[in-house]
Amino acid sequence: MDEKILKKLGRNLTIRYVLTHCTFWMGYACIGGFAALYLEGKGFSSTQVGIITAIGGILSVGLQPLLAALTEGKRRISVKQVFTGTSLLAAVIGLLLLVNQSMAFTALLFVAETAVIMSNSAVLNSQGMEYVNLGISVNYGLARGAGSMAYAAVSLTIGFVTERFGEDVLIIACVMFTLFLLLLLVTARSGKQLKLKYGLEGAQQESSSDRGSMRMLFGEDPGMLLLLLGFVCLFMGHFMTNTYLINLVGRFGGTDSDMGIASACAAMLELPSMMLVNHLLKRVKASSILRISGVMFTVKAAILLVAVNMPVLLLSQICQFGAYAFFTPASVYYINERVSEPYKVTGQAALGMATMGLGGTLGNLLGGRLIDVFSVVGMVAACVIFSVAGTFLVFFATGQRKKEG
Repeated sequence: MDEKILKKLGRNLTIRYVLTHCTFWMGYACIGGFAALYLEGKGFSSTQVGIITAIGGILSVGLQPLLAALTEGKRRISVKQVFTGTSLLAAVIGLLLLVNQSMAFTALLFVAETAVIMSNSAVLNSQGMEYVNLGISVNYGLARGAGSMAYAAVSLTIGFVTERFGEDVLIIACVMFTLFLLLLLVTARSGKQLKLKYGLEGAQQESSSDRGSMRMLFGEDPGMLLLLLGFVCLFMGHFMTNTYLINLVGRFGGTDSDMGIASACAAMLELPSMMLVNHLLKRVKASSILRISGVMFTVKAAILLVAVNMPVLLLSQICQFGAYAFFTPASVYYINERVSEPYKVTGQAALGMATMGLGGTLGNLLGGRLIDVFSVVGMVAACVIFSVAGTFLVFFATGQRKKEG
């Protein structure tokens, strides 16, 4: 294929992928970033918030390998088709949340919405790696960083809007962003269509029924289990501080608007950080960047533990630059490099299960309970412990090699 055409295709797909990330993460900000604010506004306690978001995370853990199997089995469907279907489902659930008046159904619908949106984060990563594996130079770091900027913009404004108009604004905004995401997906070309139109080689697809299974992936690379366990620990701490940020801010007399500012402060740093990682990956191993991110997750939690006012809390948010912002692109590329071709999508699903799934589930569940029993300080102390454990496991697991042959 002509090099100029390939570069132009890469630029065009990067622009579309940037828009896809921005739209997805704006919708995610409304649900994931303000879950406690929305649910507590509907009358749920901190413990109940933890249970609801945890169940959503558990469902996403089961949903992600199922979605991966759909794209990697004998009768596989495209990543685009999976992403379109799950986004349509998210929009429908959001609309039902708007018309529902029952607390019980609010809990059930929010569980479903959380599960679908958390699962979609892995599908979004798979879409980007599908382009990369076809030899198309799509800038993942730019796209993911732009998504963080969009997340920051929503976080900064939605707090003020919610203060004035109520928590239902969060769902209205989520539905609007999801509908725009659907428009982008419907008008996009699938990996197969790109391959046929531009004569791209890419990796050969297999038709084995075992293709892409978690069992086969871990059988080939047992060290992945330790790595993913490390990711679970890091994200338990990450989700505790994110989901219950309103409680951390409230500890110092802050408001919904202050929460939006704190959330935006961290998110705005992610674009330059992720773009930096995109360049660093050309010179530094992804495993080294993952280790740095683990250390920064721990530093962030430690600063939160000793925080005495809002300025110190905002200082901890600045650590996002080297923590979550380094981790996100580095982990996606590291998994894509470490996992062999038949398990590429399954590998991204496993990453999503460990971080957004199990990490988010356990973090949300324990976080709410710890706040109710031991106060916010007790929860943050637990964040430090999990971050240290996760960092140790990441250091060890990234030094392990998968089985040869």
